[in-house]
Amino acid sequence: MTAKELRLGNLFIEENTKEIISVIGLEKDRIIFSGMFLDKWQALPIELNKEWFKKLGMTYYSLPTKSNRSVGYYTLKFGNIFKINNSDGNYSFINFRKEIKYVHQLQNLYFALTNEELTLNK
Repeated sequence: MTAKELRLGNLFIEENTKEIISVIGLEKDRIIFSGMFLDKWQALPIELNKEWFKKLGMTYYSLPTKSNRSVGYYTLKFGNIFKINNSDGNYSFINFRKEIKYVHQLQNLYFALTNEELTLNK
């Protein structure tokens, strides 16, 4: 992960405390997080799952297919529908032929499409 793929406000998990932390500063050679760190990198990306989709204000729908199977979809606040791939038991967004597995990637996509921040529901 590099600073080029991050935005202010992107969410991560602090490795030791498991607290949610966010990017509060981006400089040429470093990323500044809201958490306290020891002497090494301790920010872990948050994998997308049902809990995180809900925390980010998304709604789940199950739609029937022609073969009588159902396909799960989550909708974002602005109404676009994205298919969720969970064949291996994990959740990830599939969009524009790029797999999005982490919360910060979804936040970046949302901002690119809406020019608004995707933050935790209060």
